[in-house]
Amino acid sequence: MSRRIWRAPAVGRGTARWCGGAAATAVLALALMSCTAGTATSPVAEAPAAQEVAEAGAMEGFEPLVAPKEVGGGDGSALLPDHVVTAAEDAEDDLDDVPIAVVEGDGEPEAAPAPEAEDIVKLREVMQDMPKGFVTPKMDMDVETAAPLQRIAWSQTRDAEGCSTYDRPLYTMAAGEKGGYCFRVHGGDPDAWVDVQYRIGDTTEVLHIKARVPLMGDNVVSCDIVNNGDGKPVLNSKYVCEKSWQNTDDPDGYGHGNNPKPRIVLKQKPEVVVTDIAQAQQLVKDNCIKNKSACDYSTAVQDVRELPEDEAYLYGSPHTNCSTKKEEEHSFSDSVTIGWSDSIGGSANLEVTFLKDVIKGSLEASYEHVITEERTFKNAVNGWVEYGKTHAFYVVPGVVHVEGDVRVTKPDKIYVIKNQQFDIPLAKNWNPNGGRGQAVSAVRSISRSFDTKCKDGKPVEKLIFPDRGFPKTPSGLTVEPVEADGSDEADGSDE
Repeated sequence: MSRRIWRAPAVGRGTARWCGGAAATAVLALALMSCTAGTATSPVAEAPAAQEVAEAGAMEGFEPLVAPKEVGGGDGSALLPDHVVTAAEDAEDDLDDVPIAVVEGDGEPEAAPAPEAEDIVKLREVMQDMPKGFVTPKMDMDVETAAPLQRIAWSQTRDAEGCSTYDRPLYTMAAGEKGGYCFRVHGGDPDAWVDVQYRIGDTTEVLHIKARVPLMGDNVVSCDIVNNGDGKPVLNSKYVCEKSWQNTDDPDGYGHGNNPKPRIVLKQKPEVVVTDIAQAQQLVKDNCIKNKSACDYSTAVQDVRELPEDEAYLYGSPHTNCSTKKEEEHSFSDSVTIGWSDSIGGSANLEVTFLKDVIKGSLEASYEHVITEERTFKNAVNGWVEYGKTHAFYVVPGVVHVEGDVRVTKPDKIYVIKNQQFDIPLAKNWNPNGGRGQAVSAVRSISRSFDTKCKDGKPVEKLIFPDRGFPKTPSGLTVEPVEADGSDEADGSDE
């Protein structure tokens, strides 16, 4: 007689067969899973926060793809003879105690004697004498990748038989490469399963692939992108993994039967360039203030320079000379505070403060000790003002200038705010090591005078100088008339 078989994926021996990679954990710092005899833990070493789980749940690859055996297949996989079912059930506990070989890097599995427990021997004999036409569980997997991959840990069905050129996961794969491998059950282990971990390019991220085609139970395939250190899902990865079944000969849909042909594709998330400033500010505010891991700033340019004169700061109050035919002295001591500036929202505001630590951390070592959050410039300055002129001082700060792109990573795409520029005040004068490059002062003062109409020893107009931006021509000023009763300050001075 034959019996129709169904078993939930997390029941019995199917759970233990997920184990793999435990031996590599200490060496490779992969806190991805832990195995003991007959048990297996989650691939995440420490349970992530509920919010992380909720966000990761929306990512491709986080939830496994499951296909039941008893639907379709056409290979007899869901209708097993009674003696096969009995032998498999009797051997479950003994199979759970069989050590799983974990291979690090490009090594070979260690040779081990076949398990000699009575029930395992009996199951092995039964598996080698299956009914004619019955397809034993097969792992025929294809992998396609958008990034270079290097295998760092791997385990699979014991004593499997190869059914293609490669009988195990490829050791390395180049970006854009497609590759595959195939093996089938042959011996005492009735399940075809594989557990492989790949380092993604030069990142600290790991592509973790697991698939199982059991003799009894559901077919399962999963892929996750996790952190190499703690095994938690990487929510801000620029990659996403997709999984599917390829057995097109399945009349009732994909994934059923003993040869479902799992397929894994590692793709780069599509990028959307944001050009609207309001949208850029909102994206940063919503995604980067509390959840900083969703954001990244890639520095393309960093150097020391003076701010352009059209970004200079007005220093003190202008002085008008309409009373002394000789030059008048214009001198005082005042202060002006110079802070971060940025191209997302003008001055350094809440939406971009999250980037400060990131930017500081990315600066060259020679720069990180000469910057400051803000600098207050206070110094005595003096100049001479001719009759019929209005004179003003400005200060030009030295800064570390940084340019780069802000990336906000979402589960399905990456928003890019391109060429965001930041100017960080110098805390002191910049003198390049060894005299290479140009010295830059922390602050330098400049001044300019413009013609002003005078009558009876008083100005008849007031020149308004901008707070930011050194005016080079009178067109950069605002001119206001002075009231005849002199209610407006006639000389516009600070004295």
